[in-house]
Amino acid sequence: MNMDLSVFVPAYNEDMYLPGTVKKIEKVLNQFTKSFEIVIIDDASTDLTNKIGTSLTTNEKNIKYVRFENGPSKRENLAASFTKSNGEIIAFADSDILVSLGYMPALYHEVRRGADIAIGSRYVKGSKINRRLSRLLVSKIYNNFLRLYFGSSVRDHQCGLKIFRKDVILDLIKNMKYVENQKRGWFWDAELLIRAQKNGLKISELPIEWECVRKRPFGLRNQLKIIPYMLRLKREI
Repeated sequence: MNMDLSVFVPAYNEDMYLPGTVKKIEKVLNQFTKSFEIVIIDDASTDLTNKIGTSLTTNEKNIKYVRFENGPSKRENLAASFTKSNGEIIAFADSDILVSLGYMPALYHEVRRGADIAIGSRYVKGSKINRRLSRLLVSKIYNNFLRLYFGSSVRDHQCGLKIFRKDVILDLIKNMKYVENQKRGWFWDAELLIRAQKNGLKISELPIEWECVRKRPFGLRNQLKIIPYMLRLKREI
């Protein structure tokens, strides 16, 4: 069944946030399209995400729930699920909604006007951001490193709200392949955008309002593990 838009919601131990997130997404989508589906991707959660995700599909034809048992995988299982999309356009929004969903229509219309990819950005003119100074500095250093090392023109590679033409994202994830054991980690978002630029795709980066509503563990040791992967990617592309 073909439809306008598929919104994927990655979830790992998100039982506290998931119901509110899905409700907000549905409300926003109804403002600009009536042809959509919301797909919850459970990345092997160990809390009540499974139970809640299943219950959200009851009597809701446009809400789907898919669970993976081989997680957490960061973005890998999310990317694998895109092949099951029914929408002409594919989006994903992180389940704790650090990004205001009110910006989703603007990103959607960017793609409809000709962009291959439209992303929310915390670091372009017009954005508003509220987060701890230490995390802000780490984020900016990371993004500036990617711009310098890979020649990326994107200012915010990690924002959790991205929208794509279906053919574009399926081609990109095919080239990226599925990487096991979290060797790519959160670098998945950045690699996607770096590859898109190397392929000459048009990326629209729009300002958003962003507020840190909860603390996420940073895990410096785990972040450092992705360095060998980044070095290999540099040689590859």
